[in-house]
Amino acid sequence: MNTQSVTKTLVLLDDDANVLKALQRELTQQGCEIHTFTRPLDALNLLQHRPVDVILSDLCMPQMDGREFLRQAAALQPQAVLITLSGYLEEEQAQHPVSDASWRKLEKPWCSTELRNTIAEALALSA
Repeated sequence: MNTQSVTKTLVLLDDDANVLKALQRELTQQGCEIHTFTRPLDALNLLQHRPVDVILSDLCMPQMDGREFLRQAAALQPQAVLITLSGYLEEEQAQHPVSDASWRKLEKPWCSTELRNTIAEALALSA
């Protein structure tokens, strides 16, 4: 009998390193492996080489729009749950509605409880 548990993997992308540090602090108790990136291409490189369960991305980034990043990420990791994070969520949704059921949305500044619950639910969905 194999009693080894499978560790879930979470990818966090935000161009602000301080935001990534804060997210990582909030999510360390989730019991998953966390990879943080400030550059979308670095995150996409990881996604090409290993499976991940949840991807959380800022929407407003200088190198690549977060929606474009998530589209590419979804093509590489169709089983992953995708989460957007933005300080301008209502405006972004009006301009670019998201219809894919695998997407979740969080606003900056985030509520710690909502963030942890959303990530926990996403990790559970990624079975």
